Amino acid sequence: MQRVAQAWLVYELTRSAFALGVVGFATRAPVIFLSLFAGVLADRVDKRKILITSQVFAMAQAFVLAILTFTGTVEFWHVAVLGAVLGSTQAFDAPTRHSFFKDMVGEKDLMNAIALNSTAFNTARLIGPAVAGVLILTVGVGGCFLINGLSFLAVIVAYLMMRFGERSAPQATGSHWQELKDGLDYVRSHETVRTAVYLITTASFFTFSYATLLPIFASDVLGGDAGVFAGLMTAAGAGALISGLVVASLGDHKRKGLLSSIGVVWFPLSLIALSFARSRPLAVALCFILGLGMILLTASMNTLVQSSITDKFRGRVMSLYVLVFLGPLPFGNLLAGRLAEALGVIPTMRLGAGISLVVSLFILSRSRRFTGFDT
Repeated sequence: MQRVAQAWLVYELTRSAFALGVVGFATRAPVIFLSLFAGVLADRVDKRKILITSQVFAMAQAFVLAILTFTGTVEFWHVAVLGAVLGSTQAFDAPTRHSFFKDMVGEKDLMNAIALNSTAFNTARLIGPAVAGVLILTVGVGGCFLINGLSFLAVIVAYLMMRFGERSAPQATGSHWQELKDGLDYVRSHETVRTAVYLITTASFFTFSYATLLPIFASDVLGGDAGVFAGLMTAAGAGALISGLVVASLGDHKRKGLLSSIGVVWFPLSLIALSFARSRPLAVALCFILGLGMILLTASMNTLVQSSITDKFRGRVMSLYVLVFLGPLPFGNLLAGRLAEALGVIPTMRLGAGISLVVSLFILSRSRRFTGFDT
């Protein structure tokens, strides 16, 4: 909801597409630079304290943005700086939260928790923009920021209400740099985690940027308008929502490697299939299938990684996982946009998906853990 309101505010202030890109970069760039150190911190400090602190900072930036908007004093640079603040809090929040799943639910229910997290995310992705559109018309963008700020109170209270059994406190064993190096060495020596990092990096760079191309696909290929684009996005979100519920229902599935491998192949194949669609109903159906494959890939891969690592390195491993999941996205989006201008949207979709499929199959062929389906 805030992202929609923030984008609308920036465009009202500047009428510049470049300004939208600047704010988008400012919001996402901190993940690239801070997430690895956030993982070190998560292995040294109580994770719940980090999460509460990150929520407080995120709440504060929303309230500041609301006040600036309500008083009519907001300027573009305010939004950019506050976007960087939000991005910095997310850089610490995301890896810590993912590594906190096991503390909350234990090993047995880990897949359920990760899949339900994906379900919650995609439910918000479906509902949030629609709610933002109504609120912008009724209470303005400032109202969106204010409501968003108030929503963090529920999250903070939820963290404070959690009760855990006896847990050993995190122990620092060296400097931040040494612990970061130890975490990277652990990933390098762990075949399953290393393979997952390669696969997620490939998918993030070459195929997760499909959403950037969908407006062009809806307009130029399907001959549609914003409503057609919204329909494609909604179908993909609905597929992701259903997939999250299905994966959550699998419980403590033993063959997580098999599920991950299916998702790795399913997602780019469905994107290639979408590139051949010329009718709107078929494109909507294929976007639904695309959403199914994306969450099957991401939720099962996340579960496989978390069930394969030791608690000592959990924060650092998940920080690297978040980095390779989110870090390549801005660069993949930029490359996809440039290629679409040069080659057209259809060749770009097929090229990205084809490269992702070939590289992923090569990586899978060299991994005993994935190709053997022993988890």
